[in-house]
Amino acid sequence: SYNGTTLSVGFYDPSQIRSTTDGASVAATFDGSDFPRVEAELNISLSQISEGSNLVVSAVRQEADESGGDITAEGVHVGGTLAQGPFALTAHYYNGECLGITLQMDVSAVSSDGQCRDADGYYVQGTYNYGSGKVGASWGGSYQDQTGNDSATAYDEKEEQEMLTFGIYHNAAPEWLWVAEYSHAEEGYYDVDAGDKDGESDIFSVGMFYLW
Repeated sequence: SYNGTTLSVGFYDPSQIRSTTDGASVAATFDGSDFPRVEAELNISLSQISEGSNLVVSAVRQEADESGGDITAEGVHVGGTLAQGPFALTAHYYNGECLGITLQMDVSAVSSDGQCRDADGYYVQGTYNYGSGKVGASWGGSYQDQTGNDSATAYDEKEEQEMLTFGIYHNAAPEWLWVAEYSHAEEGYYDVDAGDKDGESDIFSVGMFYLW
């Protein structure tokens, strides 16, 4: 870390890279290699523009293997926050392959014949601080392409998932944070048959965090 700008590098146990469809495992499973997964992030402070602003760039790379050959998952991300007075706007974008659309690498990262699926996604959040708390709204989405034999199988691979959230976050005391949120989530699938429907849900949550 230097003058508020931080470079972080991490080495992690490698994950399996698998193909699953709606939670049911199908043919392709690549075991984690002996070399760890590598993740890196550069967080650049933009406090000279406005306090609380930053720019973030990060990347991930991991290999996995099976008897048929090796496969590589990799992705890049760029995002940041621009703050001005009580207002803050955050935006992020990622792009990669063999990452999966829900759980990193372990779910839906490849087609059942072992080909990497490409994916990208966005996240946008706006907040307003009112003194003892803040209100905010956010929207995020992940999108995944078909590949390999996806269009030839009987499964409906997930194409996209999105969620819109509105929240109020109120400090009842320095260590107590009240939270009330409403979210609307949607999931879309490729090759939806007659009678099938995309997923849709509404989530309400109220609770409290104890911070120390």
